[in-house]
Amino acid sequence: MPETQTPSTQKTLEARRRTERGSRACARIRARGDIPAVAYAKGKENVHLTVPLLEFAHHLAEGERVFHLAFDGGDHTVLVKEVQHGTYDHEIIHADFEIVSLTTTVHVPVEIHLVGTAKGTKVGGVVEQELYEMDVECLAGNIPQRIEVEITDLDVEDIIHVREVPTLPEVKYLNGPDTPVVLCHMPAGEEEEEAEEEAAEEAAAGEPEVIGERAEGQEASEGDQT
Repeated sequence: MPETQTPSTQKTLEARRRTERGSRACARIRARGDIPAVAYAKGKENVHLTVPLLEFAHHLAEGERVFHLAFDGGDHTVLVKEVQHGTYDHEIIHADFEIVSLTTTVHVPVEIHLVGTAKGTKVGGVVEQELYEMDVECLAGNIPQRIEVEITDLDVEDIIHVREVPTLPEVKYLNGPDTPVVLCHMPAGEEEEEAEEEAAEEAAAGEPEVIGERAEGQEASEGDQT
């Protein structure tokens, strides 16, 4: 299995409990390079934490979705459930974690990564990705970092659907099998030009000869003179 598709390696984040709440308190937390977070589990009280922003954002960008949070002298396996971003700068401002076991079955979105250069681009085709994430079901310890889709053989007018994406061990795709993932097509301008040319050719083939029209017109004119 390619490295980018291996399950998460459960990075450890050093978290700290927080007692301060409210928007001003959260602003102070962010100002020192952390973000507020919440960890929860069924039947247990929510734990309010802070985690280092840069480290968390880095691992998240690499496709990690399961982490070990170290706090209160213990190590807790958590699944990233929600990440909130700022309205203007899109920087991460808050995170929600669910405390899980690595053997817990989870439903999560996983990034789709296109690999290779589509054959159709050599003749002017354009690659258009329709699906950027795959919804998967698997054990928390088996969440892939990415799902790679090979597009080297993708030609103009070809489409790769979910059913054609290679399966991963112990990972179930939840998207419909006929959902398009990526396709290759000619640019809209060229398609319109080709359609116009075809329409013009069909129209020309269906028109009567101009000579015949003139002959009929001449007969009608002669008839009017009698």
